[in-house]
Amino acid sequence: AAGTMMAGHLWPNLPVLTESAALAETMMTPLGLAHGALDAGLGLKDVVDGLGSKDNSLLTQGALGIGMGASLMAAAAGGGLPALASAGFFLAGRVWHGLSKS
Repeated sequence: AAGTMMAGHLWPNLPVLTESAALAETMMTPLGLAHGALDAGLGLKDVVDGLGSKDNSLLTQGALGIGMGASLMAAAAGGGLPALASAGFFLAGRVWHGLSKS
């Protein structure tokens, strides 16, 4: 979506790019909120499962998922660079945690 918006700004005289960029711009916030809610919901499920099975690894995975989801929702709602940086840290934590489990 961001690439389409950038292409629409670079070549403003192409109607298909301009229309695609406008659609992408209107869809970025709802899609970002949905993505964040999905990540947070799956993270919450992992936390609940981890509490039930006393699995600390699943608890950590769930906490990172909830944080990632909250950060993505904040970024989609206009949180700017701090929200994106937070999402980046949670993503790095999820990758590190996944690699340390294997």
